[in-house]
Amino acid sequence: MYQYLVNIAAYISISLLCSCGSTKQSYTKGYENDLLTVQHVTQCKEGHSGDAVDSRIGKIVCREATLTYDYGRYGSRGPTTAVEYFEEGFKNYHYSKFFELTHIDSKLHKVFVDSVAILSVVAASEVSEPTLHDCGTCNAVAKIDFLGQLFYYPTTVSAAQMAPTPDVELTMVGTELRRKIYETETGQLAATLTPVPRKRKSNYLSISISTDTNDRKLEQLILRSIRLK
Repeated sequence: MYQYLVNIAAYISISLLCSCGSTKQSYTKGYENDLLTVQHVTQCKEGHSGDAVDSRIGKIVCREATLTYDYGRYGSRGPTTAVEYFEEGFKNYHYSKFFELTHIDSKLHKVFVDSVAILSVVAASEVSEPTLHDCGTCNAVAKIDFLGQLFYYPTTVSAAQMAPTPDVELTMVGTELRRKIYETETGQLAATLTPVPRKRKSNYLSISISTDTNDRKLEQLILRSIRLK
């Protein structure tokens, strides 16, 4: 608990003094621009497709594949997972109860709401760790990272929201980025890279890939290598 309070104090101090950027991750050069890096590609050329409202749109044509991206707040997100359903609900109403249970003053709720990272949402029967409160009617538990402290928050999720999302790969890249790889309705592979914790008005990367040979393993390899700067 002492370390938890230290983390809260440090967060408030940093927020008041500066706005700090994310640490860049190391990568093997394949292609890069001022927005992203990607590996396993060669002989790349970028064609700027123009910017939409609040978005940057572009196309990267390489010998191995063509990548089309949209960086902003309104690009395609693909199928919604249980984590993303709960994330939206947390921003709207769960946060008040969560902060009450973690003893955060009500005046600071809005300050901290963008500092909560939803790591996973699973069936309550799969969780053995102590939860923030007892809830006999809750059917799910959200694993939450708040200022470096893990919490298990019981909640009620609809059957549709808990249903598995087939062919969707949802993983964390480091501690500050969530990657989702999925198949579009047209059969094309695509991915999103979303900052975690996800702020209310934060941009994210939506990117699709195509290859002349429809090599799924290569497409997955390339999508998994993409990093935001």
